[in-house]
Amino acid sequence: MLAITGATGFVGPHLAAHLTDQGDDVTGVGHTDGPDLLDHDGWRERVEQTAPDVIYHLAGFSDV
Repeated sequence: MLAITGATGFVGPHLAAHLTDQGDDVTGVGHTDGPDLLDHDGWRERVEQTAPDVIYHLAGFSDV
């Protein structure tokens, strides 16, 4: 199981599609369906529930 934070952002969907095409089991976490980035306990619970082998952290706030 692979997890992607920022799965609904600019890069996340592309990475999820690529990993899925390679045969990986992928779960995505976006800003509307996951804990806030600063919610330590929420992330601990989410990781314990999904038990990913790898986490690709693409979430963040950007301001151009």
